[in-house]
Amino acid sequence: SAAVTEDNGVGSGFGLLGPLAVGACVAAGWGWRPAVAVTAVLAIGSALLALRLPTDARDHAVAAPDAGLVGPAETGPVDAIALDAADRESAVATRWFLVAIVAAIALENATTFWSTDLIRQQTGAGAGIATAATAGLVAGMTVIRFVVGPLSLRIEPARLLAASFLVAVVGWAILWTATDTPVALTGLVIAGIGYGAQYPLSISILLSAARRSTDRAQANATLAGGAAIGVAPYVLGALADSFGAHTAFLVIPVVALMGGVAAVVGPVAARRASALRGARLLAGS
Repeated sequence: SAAVTEDNGVGSGFGLLGPLAVGACVAAGWGWRPAVAVTAVLAIGSALLALRLPTDARDHAVAAPDAGLVGPAETGPVDAIALDAADRESAVATRWFLVAIVAAIALENATTFWSTDLIRQQTGAGAGIATAATAGLVAGMTVIRFVVGPLSLRIEPARLLAASFLVAVVGWAILWTATDTPVALTGLVIAGIGYGAQYPLSISILLSAARRSTDRAQANATLAGGAAIGVAPYVLGALADSFGAHTAFLVIPVVALMGGVAAVVGPVAARRASALRGARLLAGS
């Protein structure tokens, strides 16, 4: 989980450029289009860098042995029952961690899309200032991803994940009640500290719990995450159109609560699966 978290931290660091560039262009009276056009330049630069990556490593890669082919060639009925029960518990755990992933992605994208409107309505800040303030969210995400990676080597990642949803609620509360821009920015930074830890931790825990089904788990996470990216901002936007941005943002702590519950319950199922596998190994020895 440490490597995944730090890798996401690098991505978040580059993500700081977006809201800062858009805010600067809007404040200068140029509109948002010049800043967005920079993404084409960055995309081309990234493609050129990717082409320079070495490709010979994959030619020498050795396929990992199929987990289903490792171990005793035969299992008795008791062993089969234990394995089936362990697989069921693993499936339950991966579903809970998938909920955590969806919650993490929904929180991040909904807040990124609509926090500017909330800040403008609550504080009266100009469009450029409010847009640039969104960089506080990305800044918090970037910092925590470089911190939580090494921390996950000392503290159980699931505990860090549960704590991150709590931190996100604290940041939301500050943002939601803010009436001036600096306080709102503080809330966004704290929310970003919570958000930043959520996705890398949850995807790492999901893949660990999936064991022999990591490809399927990764595919499910990609599908569910894509749906969250597409749906969450529009749900919050629809609520904002009907009830106002301030009221609509009440959905944020609800989603965070769902993610927190998943982060607490998922490890319980994962530990049960490990216990069942351990019992099976002891019985077979």
